[in-house]
Amino acid sequence: MNVTLKDIRSHEPCKPGWKRLLNYVGKKRADKKPLPLVTILKSNGLDDALWCTRALVGHDRELRVYAVWCARRVQHLVTDPRVGAVLDAAERFANGLASREALDEALTAARYGRHEQCDIGDEEVWDAVWDAASWTALGYAGDAAWAAAGAARCAARGEGAAQEAQFRAVFGSYQ
Repeated sequence: MNVTLKDIRSHEPCKPGWKRLLNYVGKKRADKKPLPLVTILKSNGLDDALWCTRALVGHDRELRVYAVWCARRVQHLVTDPRVGAVLDAAERFANGLASREALDEALTAARYGRHEQCDIGDEEVWDAVWDAASWTALGYAGDAAWAAAGAARCAARGEGAAQEAQFRAVFGSYQ
């Protein structure tokens, strides 16, 4: 999958990351030439590559599914069944099998469970789940992927390598 430097620039990236990317691709300014997301991954790392998915057009399903995948990787750390219900609803929504209203209902039902958690590890898992589902429900697929991935990495060590491999598998396959 590709984005353009011009589209990335329109989302106001941080200056250090922007400069690093421009240097890596050998450019001085933004242009409209397609840039593979995996190039951004190689240049700037996973967080910046995920952040740049905000500039990706037409791949919301893949972004939403990736967000759910990240949250599911740490789902086992919480025994509350509402976690699975929210992720199931978010996944169905991402695949066009559920309405936004159904996703909103799952989020509402889970809201109380999220606040009942007292262990910090549980809270980080809830953050991953909540970010994946709520940003998806709001229509911000790129934000869902970025936020869910970050929260999942906080909840469990080693998630960065798994997320990077999955990112390459999903977003690098369209080149």
